[in-house]
This record gives sequence, structure tokens and C-alpha cells, in this order.
Amino acid sequence: MITEMLLESIRITAAGGRNGYMRVLTKVTVAAVIVVVGLLGGYFILKITTPPPLSDEKSWMPVTGGVWEPSTYRVGVPPSYAKWENGVFTATARQSSTGFYGASLIQQGDNPHGWWNLTQESEAKLNMSLTIYKDQECPLLLEFAGRRTSQIEWFSEGERGNNIGVLLVGDVGLGYYNSDTSKPHALFIDIWPDTNPQLEQRHWGGSSPENDYHSGFPVESMPEIDKEYNFSFQIDSYIKDALTHWNLSQFTLMMVQVYVEAEASEASIEVSRIALRTQDLAATMSPRMVDAVVSSTNLSSSLRSRELTSIAKYPLASSS
Repeated sequence: MITEMLLESIRITAAGGRNGYMRVLTKVTVAAVIVVVGLLGGYFILKITTPPPLSDEKSWMPVTGGVWEPSTYRVGVPPSYAKWENGVFTATARQSSTGFYGASLIQQGDNPHGWWNLTQESEAKLNMSLTIYKDQECPLLLEFAGRRTSQIEWFSEGERGNNIGVLLVGDVGLGYYNSDTSKPHALFIDIWPDTNPQLEQRHWGGSSPENDYHSGFPVESMPEIDKEYNFSFQIDSYIKDALTHWNLSQFTLMMVQVYVEAEASEASIEVSRIALRTQDLAATMSPRMVDAVVSSTNLSSSLRSRELTSIAKYPLASSS
């Protein structure tokens, strides 16, 4: 349109002189302004209505902190260990028996039932309190980068397993800190980046020592040894599936664990990135939101190397 007006201005200028030229120049200027305003308006409308990509870290607020406590449960020590150092989780889990799992892990947050909890001075805390409701939107993103650093060694041809998982433990309004274990008070949700043998989505409860609700969801696989896998999942739908299955209305995140667990097996892993993020602007932020990722160089030597023996998924206080 502007090009046509320029051609017209040449024609009119040649025919009608300066007055004709000025009339067309005014038309061209007005048209150019309309085009620019239209382009800018379209850009801003697109910017407002288009959701931010999952990789846009500025739009995803951190739920997990940058400090984790290592722990072991029901595994042979040595060679089993759990270490959090320089922002990397390394672990070996060995359990030669069948019938139960042992685990090496890192954790942050509060255990249910008043079990052993991190001290008030510990920096292994969640950054914010986050509640997901069954009937409301609250995007929750899990970022995971890790690898198996050894082949799985099996000790039985029968019942056995070796899994890499991220465990979310939540308050569902039934008395999260209640010491009674005769009925459920919390919801445990396992997100499995890798399971061996392959697990299916499942729900269980009543048979565990604490009688709480449990749900598990396989999301990926990591078949190659020493290959680092980078996964990014939006996992709020899994939480809602668990709430629906157990007929619960809400899940307030209280604790997160990252683990390798073994039954009649031994394996080693390395996790270089683990983070939960949300876009829920109504979430209650703690002061740690100001400094979301705590540098591992600030950790005390005791936090870097301590092995603790009581964890949420396996509540009995035992080191092997």
C-alpha cells in the first residue's frame, strides 16, 4: 500500500506540482503510522497471550532449595553411600536381600509422623510452601539430569528391582505430623526417571509400615550406562491423578527426596541437576526465595559428607 502511494506521489507531483505531492506524502505518513501501530499491537497481544516456554527460568519460580541432606536406609555400608558435594548427588545402593528395598538418597523438607527431621539450622529446606488442588491449575515442573555410573548387579533371579526416583511427600489435611501409623496421614508420590524391571503406574497403601497413601508414576527410562539424560516434566497432572485415586482434595508439598533404591541388586548413580519449579504466583514464598540456589561452596563439611539413617520413604531408623 505504501509503495503504491509513493508511485502515486510521483505521478501526481509530475502532474500537479508541490500541492499534489504534499497530499500524497500525508497519506503515506498516516498509512505508515497505522502499519507500525498494528505491528506493535500484534506483538504485545502475542506476548500477553502466549504462555512462557518451559525452559524460561525467569517464569518458573524455584520450589526446591540448593542444599540437600544425604541419607541411607537398609543398605550395606560399604559399598553403599550417599553424598551431596559441589551441587552433585552421587550414590551407590546395595541390598542383597529380597522382599524389601534399601536406598541411598538426598532430601530436603520435613518428614511426616514426627519422624526424625532436619534441624532448624539446616539449610536443606524447600524454598516455598506449595499446595496443589485437584480442581485448580498449578503448573509444577521437574528438571532432572543424571546417569547410571555402573551396570546393575543382580543377586537374585526372582524378586528384584533397582530404581531411580524423585519422591514428593505431601500434607493432605489428615494430620501430617501425627505419630499414629495405624491409618494414613500423608501422600507419597514417586516419579521414576528409570525403573528396572519396568514399573507401571501404580497405587498402594496399607502394607507399608506407616500405612500412608502411595502412588508411583514411571516417566522415562535411562538404559545406557554413563550417558547423562536430561529430562523436564510437568508433573502436576500426576499429583492430581494421585489425589483423584485416593479421593483427596489437595496436596501441600512438605518433603522431596532423590534416590536410587535396590532390592537384590547394586547400582551407582550421579545426578547433576534436580529442581522443582512452579508458575503459581499465589504460592507462599520463604526468605530463601531471595537466594534460590545456595552455592555448594558455602556448605559446611558436615553437610557435605554426613550419612543419615532415617528417611521418609523408609521410616524405620536403621542403617542397614
